[in-house]
This record gives sequence, C-alpha cells and structure tokens, in this order.
Amino acid sequence: MPFAFRIKLLFSGCVFLPLLILCLPGTAHAGYLDPGSGSILVQSIIAFLAFFGRIAARVKSICRFSR
Repeated sequence: MPFAFRIKLLFSGCVFLPLLILCLPGTAHAGYLDPGSGSILVQSIIAFLAFFGRIAARVKSICRFSR
C-alpha cells in the first residue's frame, strides 16, 4: 500500500470517527415491540412482495404484447 494512501486513510479516519461519535446519541433508547408487531411486519412484507409481483406480471404482459 502506498504511503500517501495510508496517510489519506489515516486522516479520513481521524476526521470521520469523531464526527460519527458526535452524531450518536449519548444514551441508548430501546424501543418496545409488542407481540402484534411481528405479525404486522410479516403481513407488510407479504403485501410488498405481492404488490411488486403484480407489477412485474403487468410489465411482462405489456412487453409480450408489444412484440
């Protein structure tokens, strides 16, 4: 590794790390998820996949008709 690259990497680490530490909150706040949240999350993922599956099917059918 070239010396100039090492210096640049060291300098970027010296600048980025203090900025990252300043941006992080001082205390940790844990969120509470009740048991129903898991099922809502699963339903949302299934709905998201179904929606984009329908969109993909429509795009494929439009491309098939354009030939």
